[in-house]
Amino acid sequence: MKRLLKWLAGVISFLIVIGFLLFLYFIPPFTLAPAETFSGGEQKASPGIDHVAPGTDRLLAERGRYMVRTGGCTGCHVVAKPDGSPNWDRYLAGGARLTERGVGAAYSYNLTPDSATGLGSYSREEIVHILQTGQLRDGRIIMDHRMPWTVFSHYSQEDLYAIATYLKALTPVSSKIPPPDPSANPGDPRAILSVSVSDHSEH
Repeated sequence: MKRLLKWLAGVISFLIVIGFLLFLYFIPPFTLAPAETFSGGEQKASPGIDHVAPGTDRLLAERGRYMVRTGGCTGCHVVAKPDGSPNWDRYLAGGARLTERGVGAAYSYNLTPDSATGLGSYSREEIVHILQTGQLRDGRIIMDHRMPWTVFSHYSQEDLYAIATYLKALTPVSSKIPPPDPSANPGDPRAILSVSVSDHSEH
């Protein structure tokens, strides 16, 4: 009898697993809504490159736009509105706060070509250098789990220049980014990835 019960339990467990896998196969949770539902806002927010003169730079900028849109850059370089939705009006203007125990808080950089607070004074070569090495102008190395430069370092030189070309073609946005704060506590209620623009930006 015990052997029969074990056999039945095994069969029932097997059928449950098969049924669950079939459910995932035929009704995948993430396809219940069109893909545009998740990415449509970002796709529309990504500035075009119509103002870039036709030629090599135009082609590079278009390639860079695609890579920025699909590379997850907005996850850290676009802050949230008070209601928690992305503030697409300040596309890639940075300022998202990230805290880590033992390290403190850091803020994502302003990737727009604003001369005072962003990449306006950076050459494309300097931007490519940061993407490849994670090294900033002052010699500091960005932690690769905060900005995945170890991944970007494997990109082709052309793709890195494409990203740099697109970033330089963006409309400048003034967004003064606070310096790192080693004393920040991860338990601080402000220690969230995205904060409101009013917390850190100059208009």
